[in-house]
Amino acid sequence: MSPLLDAPLRTWNWEPWLFFSLGTTALLYLRGWRLLRRTNPGEFTGLRLTCFCSGLAAILLALVSPLDALGEWRLSLHMLQHLLLMMVAPPLIWLGAPALPLLRGLPGYMQREWIGPFLRPGPVQTVLHLFAHPVICWGVPVLTIWLWHVPALYEKALAQAAWHEAEHASFLMAGLLFWWPVVQPYPSVARWSRWAMIPYLLLADVQNTIFSAIFCFSPTVIYAHYAQLPHDAGSNPLTDQAIAGAIMWIPGSVLFLLPVAWLLMSLLRGASHARATVLTVGATVSDLNSSPKKTWRRAPLDLLRPRFLNRVARWRHTRTLVQVAMLLLAAAVVFDGFTGPSLAPTNLAGVLPWTHWRGFTVLALLAVGNLFCFACPFTLPRQLLGRWLPAGRNLPRPLRSKWIAVALVIIYLGCYEVFGLWSSPFWTAWLVVGYFGAALTVETAFRRGSFCKYVCPIGQFHFVQSLVSPFELRPREMATCQSCASHACLQGTSQQSGCQMNLFLPQKQGNLDCTLCLDCVRACPANNIGLLPILPASDLTRDEPRSGVGRWSLRPDIAALVVVLAFGAFANAAGMVGPVLEWQDRVAARLGIPAAIFVAIVFAIEVIFLPLLLFAGVTTLTRFGGAAYRSAREVFCRDAMCLVPIGVAMWIVHFGFHLATSVGTVIPVTQRFLTDLHLATFAAPDWQCGCCAAPPGWLLKSEMLVLGLGLLLSLHTLYRLGNRTTLRQRIATMLPWGTLVVAFYLLGLWIIFQPMQMRGTMLATG
Repeated sequence: MSPLLDAPLRTWNWEPWLFFSLGTTALLYLRGWRLLRRTNPGEFTGLRLTCFCSGLAAILLALVSPLDALGEWRLSLHMLQHLLLMMVAPPLIWLGAPALPLLRGLPGYMQREWIGPFLRPGPVQTVLHLFAHPVICWGVPVLTIWLWHVPALYEKALAQAAWHEAEHASFLMAGLLFWWPVVQPYPSVARWSRWAMIPYLLLADVQNTIFSAIFCFSPTVIYAHYAQLPHDAGSNPLTDQAIAGAIMWIPGSVLFLLPVAWLLMSLLRGASHARATVLTVGATVSDLNSSPKKTWRRAPLDLLRPRFLNRVARWRHTRTLVQVAMLLLAAAVVFDGFTGPSLAPTNLAGVLPWTHWRGFTVLALLAVGNLFCFACPFTLPRQLLGRWLPAGRNLPRPLRSKWIAVALVIIYLGCYEVFGLWSSPFWTAWLVVGYFGAALTVETAFRRGSFCKYVCPIGQFHFVQSLVSPFELRPREMATCQSCASHACLQGTSQQSGCQMNLFLPQKQGNLDCTLCLDCVRACPANNIGLLPILPASDLTRDEPRSGVGRWSLRPDIAALVVVLAFGAFANAAGMVGPVLEWQDRVAARLGIPAAIFVAIVFAIEVIFLPLLLFAGVTTLTRFGGAAYRSAREVFCRDAMCLVPIGVAMWIVHFGFHLATSVGTVIPVTQRFLTDLHLATFAAPDWQCGCCAAPPGWLLKSEMLVLGLGLLLSLHTLYRLGNRTTLRQRIATMLPWGTLVVAFYLLGLWIIFQPMQMRGTMLATG
C-alpha cells in the first residue's frame, strides 16, 4: 500500500465532542420515537428510525473515518466527504421526521419550560418561517458550496482546522436546509405545490453539473495545495481533480434525479401529501396532545430517592465525616504551605487549592450543585464546639445583605491578581488559616449560618454559580408540606437543627443561599425532601417572593454580586493570557510604575468602574427604549441576572483548562509531602508531571461549546425576562443587554484562543 494512504488509514478522528453530540442526539431520538410509536405506530415506523440513524452514521463516516484525513491528500476524497454531508446525511435525517421524537426525547420540564416558549408564535417562529421558504432553501446551499470552493477559502479551510470544521458545519446545515422542502418531514403544511419540487431539484442538478464540469475539464490544477503533494505512480493532480468532478457529477445527479422520479410517480398516482416546510406550532401541539399524558410523563429523577443514598443523606454524621476529611486535607495544605518548599508547583498549598479544588468544584456545580459548601471544613470547628460556645445573636439588620460579600469578593479577586497568591504557598496557607479564624469568629459571635449567608466570598461564588445547576433541594409532594404543622425543615427538631440559612422549603426557589447541608432532609419527619431536577437558570427569570431571599427586583446587592462575578470571570481569565500580560508589563514600564500597582489599577477598572459605567448606560438605554415603566433599580436588579450563565461558562472554561492540563501535578507533590513526613517511601518524584500537559484536542472544542451554551442560556434568560411585555419593550431589553452578553462571549472566544500562562506548574516558574 502507498505510504501516502497507509498513514491516514490508521488515523481515525476520535473526537469526544463529536461522539457525544451524535450519541446524545441518537439517544434522544430513540427515546422520543419509542414514546410516539405507542400512540402513532403508523407514522413512527421502524423505517423512520433506520433513516435517522443512517443519517447520523453518514455524518460519522464523513467526519470520523479516515476519509477526513485522506481529504487533505486527495481532492476526490474531499468531494466524497462533502457529498456525504450535503446530499446523503440530510435527506436521511429528515426522512426520520426528527422534530417530534427529539422534542419528546427531552425531559418533560425542558419541553415545557425551555423549548415550549420558542414553539409559540413570535419572533423565533417568524425567522424560522422565513428561512424555510423554498427560495431560501435552494439559494443558500448553492451559494454555500460555490463560496467554499473559491480557491482562497478552500485553501484556508485546508490550512486551518477551525476553518475546516466551519466548512463542514456549513455544508451540513446547508444540506439540511436544501432537503427540507423536498422531504417535507412530518408534521407539515405545504408552502409550495409538490409539483414545484421537480424544477427545484432539476435546477439544483443543473448548477451541480456546471460546478462538476469545471473540475472535470479544467486544464490547470485549481487548488495549489494538491499540486504540491506527492502522488502515486499513474496519478496526478489533474486526474484526481477530474475524478472529484465526476464524483459530484454522476452520484450527485443520481441523488437529485431519484427524488424527481419518486415525486413524479407519487403525483401521478395521486398520493400527494400536504405537508409544510415549516414545523407549525399547531401541528406540534396537536400531536403532543394527541397521546395520553401517562405515555410520556415520568416521575422526576430524584438523587435522594434510592434507598442507600437516602439513608446516607439522612444519617446525622454523613456531612461531618466529609467535613473532617476536608479539614485534614486543609491541615495538610496549611502545614506544607508553612514548612514545605516555597516553589508553588512542589507544594500542596500551591497545587491543590488553585488547580484541583477550583476545577472540581465548578464541575460539581455543573453536574449536581453546591457540593463544596456541603463539604466545607471552615464551619466545622464551630459545629464541634457548639455545645460549649454561646448560641450567638442575630447579625445587625443593616448587615444582612450581600454587600459585605461583594466587597470581599472584589478584595479576594484583586489580591489573587495583584499579589499572585497562586504562586505563594506561604500566603496561601495564611489565607486558609485566616478563613478558619473569620468563620469561627463570626459563627461564634452571631447566629449560625451568618458567615455563610452574608460574609463568605467563596460561598457567594458557589451560590451564584449554582443558579445554573441542574438539581435543587425541594419537597417531593407539596401536599405533604401543606399538611405539616411542625415546619421541622426550618425550625428543626429536638435531635436535628433546621435550616441555618432560614430557607423554608415550601417557599424556597432556586439554589441561592442553599449550602446543600441536608439538615432539612434529616429534620423532615415525612422524608419528603429530594434533590430534584430543575431547568438550569430557570429561577433567574422569576421575580417572585422566595424564602430567605425575597424578590430579585428588590435585591440590588444580589445583582451587584452577579455583576462582580461575571466581570471577574473574564478579568481573571484575561489576566493569564500572553498578550494581556505582555501589554501590562509594557505599559507599566512606559509609565514608570511597579507592575503590581498597574495590575491593581487595571483590575479596579475591569471589576468596579467599567461595570458601573456600562450598567448605567445599559439601564438608561433599556428604559429609554421602551421600559420606562420600570425604575432604574428594577431594570438593573432583574436584567443583570442574564449575566449569570455566561459568567458561569467563563469560570468553567478557565478552571477546567487548568484542571485538564495540570491534573497530574498532584502526584509528585503528594509523593514529596509523604516522603518528607516519613509516612511513605517513594522513589524521587517525577517532576515532569509538575509541568502541565499539552491541552488535549477536545479541550478547545469543549471550551467553545461551554461558552456557546452560556451565551444561549443568557440570551434565553433575557428572552424569558421580557415574556410578558410588548414587542417594543422586549426589544428594549434584549438589544442593550444582549449586546453586552454577546460582547462577553466574543471576549471569551478571544481568550481561549490565546496562549495561556500555566499557573501552578513548573512552566509558570521557568
